[in-house]
Amino acid sequence: MTVLIVNSVLLGIGLAMDAFSVSVIDGLAEPEMSRRKRCLIAACFAGFQFLMPMIGWLLVTSVVSLFEFSDRIIPWLALAILGFLGIKMIIEGIRPEDG
Repeated sequence: MTVLIVNSVLLGIGLAMDAFSVSVIDGLAEPEMSRRKRCLIAACFAGFQFLMPMIGWLLVTSVVSLFEFSDRIIPWLALAILGFLGIKMIIEGIRPEDG
């Protein structure tokens, strides 16, 4: 149980780094920003950082029953997609550039 909590906290910190960096840059770009605007920006970031995982969890828990029939297919589908992308990247890296 504690491992799950630690993983969740570390994941939350990692996901919040993008909002932190944008906030720092926004503050540096506009040092005379009003308190109202600062609170509005913080509320938007907090809202989206809360809503996005909740929407993802809701979708996964509600849609998972639709894909139970494909439990055997999903790993092979992932292998095919990632293999295709990897081969495509290798070919693009080997092919000489035109221009």
